[in-house]
Amino acid sequence: MSNTPPEVENLVLLLTQHQDALFRYIYSLVTREADARDILQETSVALFRKWDQYDTARPFLPWAYRFAYFQVQKLREKSARSPLACCLMYGYPKCQNVLTFGYGPSNQSTFCYHATGRGIEPRCRSIHC
Repeated sequence: MSNTPPEVENLVLLLTQHQDALFRYIYSLVTREADARDILQETSVALFRKWDQYDTARPFLPWAYRFAYFQVQKLREKSARSPLACCLMYGYPKCQNVLTFGYGPSNQSTFCYHATGRGIEPRCRSIHC
């Protein structure tokens, strides 16, 4: 890192020091490890882009958590628009609870449902499982 500015070196050092804690925070908000790793990468890029706005008088980790939270929100918004990702977002990696009803192939609806403490709740409303 001899050719990099000291500010970038400071960011790299802080990210390296807090990477495990940041990953654990992200993983607690999403259900898949692969998503957590992707969000960690996206968070690192966002932190790099906004590094000039970081106040060194304040702790780094809460600042990084805020960026991670926004990246998780982006994933959730993206997943909400994609019926294929719906079950993954709710922590059901492979749906087997599928209910199909209707008359004829063109007039069928498929629901993915999951048992909860309150009974059976529909989660997805599209053909995907």
